[in-house]
Amino acid sequence: MATFSLAVDRFWPDGKDGFNRQTNWFTVVCWSKLAERVADEFKKGSLVLVDGELQQRSWEDKEGKKKSVVEIRAGSVRRMDQKGNGEGAANGGAPAGAEDYFGDEDPGAPPAV
Repeated sequence: MATFSLAVDRFWPDGKDGFNRQTNWFTVVCWSKLAERVADEFKKGSLVLVDGELQQRSWEDKEGKKKSVVEIRAGSVRRMDQKGNGEGAANGGAPAGAEDYFGDEDPGAPPAV
């Protein structure tokens, strides 16, 4: 199993000349070979596209309080920045191709940017 945090930014007009920004953080959980590939191939700051499903887990902590978390259980992860040079779709570069797709199904063509 491998987990990583995924930051998702949301922007909306501030009513003047700018934009408001909100960043939400999600925990992504990968299993099996996908977990191995993600752990070996990705680094902090990688631009990724995650396809998966939401999963809620509940438990009781040591004090008996009920806890709950919603995570993304990844079915596939695709790197969207280019390997090694720090350039990628977010920086005006081309997104990586299907060789950077980690999942069980054929990824098809990379999404348009």
